Amino acid sequence: DYIRGIGNTGQPIREGRDIREGDTVIVQRAGDVIPQILDIVPEKRPAGAEPYRFPHVCPVCGSHAVREEGEAVRRCTGGLICAAQAMERIRHFVSRNAMDIEGLGEKQIEFFFNTDKPALRIASPADIFTLKRRQAELPATLEGTLDRLEKIEGYGAVSVKKLFDAIDARRKVAFSRFLFALGIRHIGETNAKRLARHFLSFEALRKAATAARMPEGKGDPGNAEWQEIVGVNGIGATVAEALVD
Repeated sequence: DYIRGIGNTGQPIREGRDIREGDTVIVQRAGDVIPQILDIVPEKRPAGAEPYRFPHVCPVCGSHAVREEGEAVRRCTGGLICAAQAMERIRHFVSRNAMDIEGLGEKQIEFFFNTDKPALRIASPADIFTLKRRQAELPATLEGTLDRLEKIEGYGAVSVKKLFDAIDARRKVAFSRFLFALGIRHIGETNAKRLARHFLSFEALRKAATAARMPEGKGDPGNAEWQEIVGVNGIGATVAEALVD
């Protein structure tokens, strides 16, 4: 909207002038360091400059990219069939406020996600917890060593042990931390704690969310389990719908 010349409440800004590639712009420092484009210089706009259009399909998986009413963000609708979303879900899962698995940073996740070697591949969060077993099952042959993590550049016996120890240390975590790590939309740390306090276990929460789900995937407002979820202090219909989905 800002690029198009539309303000937060729908009113024109910059007299409705949009921003296009090649424009000369007037910039100020907003806050401490953030550069803000105040306006463009119309007389310096290149001939043939076209209005910027956000993509309507995901550049990674080709699914529709949708901006929901009232939201600023345009999202890919591909879900976990989108490689970009799948990899970001894993990155979120291992992040500090989620499962906090040391040794699985952005570069490491990218390597494990993109490798074609089954003994090393991490395509979903669950694969993290089978990595040690898959490595142990490799044959003790020259061919088998090509799949061994300690043979990968940047790893060695010590760093591999540290990674496996870090993974093992997270096989049991607080329910709220695990729930936040799943990356369910609208369920941040605070809502994860609210749900964990009410349901006490993941099994109980999953049972309620499954029972509250209608065949077409939406929550059923007439359902007792749905009413229990939306009745949790601080949890409304939007969060409940995301949970059920």
